[in-house]
Amino acid sequence: MDWELQNLPVAVDPDALPYTENKMGYEELARYIESGKPVFVDFYAPLCGPCRQMMPMVDSLKTAYQVKLIS
Repeated sequence: MDWELQNLPVAVDPDALPYTENKMGYEELARYIESGKPVFVDFYAPLCGPCRQMMPMVDSLKTAYQVKLIS
C-alpha cells in the first residue's frame, strides 16, 4: 500500500487470474451470518504484512476450535 500511496508504478500481468482457492461467495457467507452463530471472517492476502503476522493466532484458533471452524 505504501508503494501505491507514493504513486509508484504498478505492473499488472494482463493474463493474471483471480485467487480462487478457499474463496467463499456472498450467498454462502450470508447463510453463516444468518445462522445466528458467531462468525469469524479472515481476510487474508499473501503480500499483506499484518495478515502474515496474524496467521499464528488464526492457526491457533483453528486448532482450538477445529470442530467449529470452516476454512
